[in-house]
Amino acid sequence: MSKPSLKIVRNEAKKSAEIYLYGIIGDYWDYEMPLTARRFQQQLAALSDVQEIHVHINSPGGNVHEGLAICNAILASKKIIHTYNDGICASMGAVILCSAKAGNRHAAKGSLTMFHSASTIVWGNSQELKDEAETLEKHDDVLAEIIADALGQTVDQVKAAYMDGADHWLTAKEAEALGLVT
Repeated sequence: MSKPSLKIVRNEAKKSAEIYLYGIIGDYWDYEMPLTARRFQQQLAALSDVQEIHVHINSPGGNVHEGLAICNAILASKKIIHTYNDGICASMGAVILCSAKAGNRHAAKGSLTMFHSASTIVWGNSQELKDEAETLEKHDDVLAEIIADALGQTVDQVKAAYMDGADHWLTAKEAEALGLVT
């Protein structure tokens, strides 16, 4: 039996709750307890009686489509939502971290955050590969928009700095210096 990758802890006295996103985002990595947008949305909906939600993240990333739906659920929520990097927020995990408002994003002292371009596995003829490259660029545009909003930068600045094909690792102090977390 595996540990749940998505778990809720309620604090009835404070009218708050904690959601833990620990693991790889998507259902093809963990068949027993997947960390999916559907499960996240169900957990968020179950917290209709709380005022403040603390989303703790420890994730190497995963499926962009699942992650974007989690980001958009956080962005659209009328609740006070804080995101926390408890250890590692890499790839899609880092973008989820960015989904909380300024002042509501936090990083543990020994944590790491990593941004990079979207990636995929593809095979096919040259036209199919060109089409997939264009699709990846659109994914980068969407991801860069969320990151840019969090950093107070333009999409072009974010793409130039973080979506150049390399992994860009930030310590908690570096993430704080950028204005990403407090």
